[in-house]
Amino acid sequence: MPDTSTSSITIAATDRRGLGGMLADRRRALGMTQRELEFASGVPQGKISRVERGQSYPALLTLTQIAGALGLELVLTIQDVPST
Repeated sequence: MPDTSTSSITIAATDRRGLGGMLADRRRALGMTQRELEFASGVPQGKISRVERGQSYPALLTLTQIAGALGLELVLTIQDVPST
């Protein structure tokens, strides 16, 4: 019987390093190089590198391409943030 369990990670839009680290961890877990991810996603390796290092936050389309190539589903949640 196939494993149908899922896990979810929530990352704030302002947490570039958290997002990049999670994507890099997933890529490595799949045994992929950044170059292989480039070919699978259509996103240039240099951009993947900057995202993984937290130096750049990808556009939504770019993030969707990377996530899809890594077998991840991107779910966007927009919510009110309480004022302080």
